[in-house]
Amino acid sequence: LKVAQEEGLSLRLEGAADKIANREEFSRSEKVRGMSNNPVATHPLKKLLSKKVVIECLIPAEPKDVRVTFHLMNGGVDITILLRRKSTECIMKRISISEERLRTLKKAEEGETVGVPTEEPLLKFSIAKLIELIADTAAGR
Repeated sequence: LKVAQEEGLSLRLEGAADKIANREEFSRSEKVRGMSNNPVATHPLKKLLSKKVVIECLIPAEPKDVRVTFHLMNGGVDITILLRRKSTECIMKRISISEERLRTLKKAEEGETVGVPTEEPLLKFSIAKLIELIADTAAGR
């Protein structure tokens, strides 16, 4: 752009260059500056069972009455098990899986499972499918 300006020439990209230069942080407006990106996805337990993400459910409730929320933050994931009773959802259990633990799980062999929470598991996940679900949530899919 400098060379074109010195030579007195006009380029088609000057308008775009001006717009980019006017923004302090590319693609971030003032309204969202300083906010974090912590994706959250909620899935019915019935869907997780049919996709074989959850291999076994030890929750004393019908799968249609249970939803599982995955909240990605700080490199780890918080899993919340929600139980629907009539028109109200109650938090049955909150489980945190650290970034370090996720790294360990990513190294697991195909077909391995993990109980969540580790002490007295309520859900048994296919590790490979759980990691895939977390990656899809992070990517916004």
